[in-house]
Amino acid sequence: MASKEWTIPHEEIKDPQKVTQRNVQEFEKHGENIHTLEVDKIEDDPDRKVRILRVRPRKYFGPWSHRG
Repeated sequence: MASKEWTIPHEEIKDPQKVTQRNVQEFEKHGENIHTLEVDKIEDDPDRKVRILRVRPRKYFGPWSHRG
């Protein structure tokens, strides 16, 4: 699964108390679980007034991570 890019308008996260809940909503909007994907990069684009989240599948290491 390749990296995905999602955007959140700055207007929706201007209150620091709402940032985490808004991130959870963005994952749910795309049919994903916030605990199974990893945010690879967060960028703010002041020109577009959005926050860009780049997410990718979480990688696990150990004997349980190999499919046999």
